Amino acid sequence: MIYAPSTIKLSVLFFLLSFTINAQDWCASRTTNPSPWVELTATPVTAITIPVVVHNVYYDDAQRLTETQIQSQIAVLNEDFRSANADLDQVINWYQNKIADMEINFVLADQDPLGNPHSGIIFSPTSIDGIGNDFTNGRRNLCYDDLGGSSAWCTDCYLNIWVADLDFSGVAGIGIFPTEIASGEVPRAEDGVYIQYDRFGRGGTATAPYDLGRTCTHEIGHYLNLLHLWGNVTPPSNCNPGTCCPDPVYDDLVADTEKQVWTYAGLCPSGFQDSCPGNGGPDNYQNFMGFVEDACAVMFTQGQKDRVWNALQTYRPGLLNPDCIEQCVVGTKTPQQVNNLFKLIYSLHGELMLEALTPDLDWGLYNVLGQEVASWRSELAGGFTQWVPIAVEGMHFLVAQKDGARQVRKVLL
Repeated sequence: MIYAPSTIKLSVLFFLLSFTINAQDWCASRTTNPSPWVELTATPVTAITIPVVVHNVYYDDAQRLTETQIQSQIAVLNEDFRSANADLDQVINWYQNKIADMEINFVLADQDPLGNPHSGIIFSPTSIDGIGNDFTNGRRNLCYDDLGGSSAWCTDCYLNIWVADLDFSGVAGIGIFPTEIASGEVPRAEDGVYIQYDRFGRGGTATAPYDLGRTCTHEIGHYLNLLHLWGNVTPPSNCNPGTCCPDPVYDDLVADTEKQVWTYAGLCPSGFQDSCPGNGGPDNYQNFMGFVEDACAVMFTQGQKDRVWNALQTYRPGLLNPDCIEQCVVGTKTPQQVNNLFKLIYSLHGELMLEALTPDLDWGLYNVLGQEVASWRSELAGGFTQWVPIAVEGMHFLVAQKDGARQVRKVLL
């Protein structure tokens, strides 16, 4: 859907009001089509490792993180998703035997989609204050180089995390559900996780009581198809248990997290807390998918693990495919990389001025998701002009191939 620029702010405002986000409801992740109950026993053969690219899009120095802070967040994720966090001993007795090792590891990517060595961290200055809440023609500026943000790497193969000023009132994070991508509600170029810069990692810009990296753990839970403990709709703070507890809308579709209609937002409770008496057992308020302070969120359950692994197999198979990155740009393993096939003279508004340095070249133009948007063949050496679809905008990869050799060049259209 294309929005006129004058309507973007109103559309965003309506979106926010429709979900009643406030200072306590600090996660803006919502899916209009949560997948149903999962009754599988998802037992992975071995743990997987997900490559991560962190886009730190900053308006001023206060929003620019250090590499140490970014690396600390990766460490938190590996602790939390492998049940290796030191605070796991806090879990109340009722949930001790439900703690899950999700068998998911995270690592900063060591190569970009073209196979070049990389740190997995992109520092991208922007001239847009509050870029996380800025849209152009329906596109979130944060996720596009040409709109002042930072374009995703192949979202089928990498977990893209944008760290910036989200500029949503009271919102510290957004995790894109896989069902939102499958349904087309969210463009693939915007798939990933968004974190407010003062909620990311440990130390640095992170601010207490949300300075232990659990906001990112929570939002990646959404990215892997986990709902809040109370379901997809946040119960009102004064909701009568007799009314809310039987309502099926307040359900996270996981059997071993007991029925819960309190969010405990900004709190750090302890002991036996039960917002739905007579519905099985106490609230799992120590779960990462709640709203408690960072120090009090410490676990996932086995039922959540089943749901996550089902989502990986159904919606995010690229994260399970060790060859995904190699196939990201042109669909084949990387041929010999050379720099003597062509020269790029000019690129703008769909026009490419090129010089073929050798005859019989096969050309392809790919977006940052690895999808081909144009292809052609040049038979003669020399200069020529190639037009590509006018709808093609932003950063792309121009690829020329001949006899097992390939030259790749970034182009901005």
